[in-house]
Amino acid sequence: MAGDPIASPQLSPLASYEGRIAGRNVVEGPRRKPDYASIPSCVYTVPEFATVGLTEAAAADEGLKVEVRTSDMSTWLSSRTYAETMAWAKILVDPASDRMVGHSGQELINFFALSMKHGIAAKQMRDMVYAYPTFAADITSMSRPPKY
Repeated sequence: MAGDPIASPQLSPLASYEGRIAGRNVVEGPRRKPDYASIPSCVYTVPEFATVGLTEAAAADEGLKVEVRTSDMSTWLSSRTYAETMAWAKILVDPASDRMVGHSGQELINFFALSMKHGIAAKQMRDMVYAYPTFAADITSMSRPPKY
């Protein structure tokens, strides 16, 4: 693959993405650069693990003020439907823009990557109508501001 020599995480979808950019730059001239800010990564274990965007520590290191929204989803209908005994999510939201800057949760990771890449606000993610009962429907609860 044309993307394999680039120094980035060794993920097959990422190599394909980088290869497309390299190919376009060969044909069209050096116009495109890869954007790694919203690339999801998954670990296929039990329980599953996934992440996209900045970690809470990385956001703090960059001086970003974020709201941390965590959800223990082990008792939610979607978790019980799939007999998941452990289900948990952590979302970082920039309070100024209401944009999500991070998330963990394998099945939903692509929704959050899409949100980050296209600047979809947490409120817009909450307002989406999702098929139910699915883990995706849980986004409406996971991305809510904390209750004080």
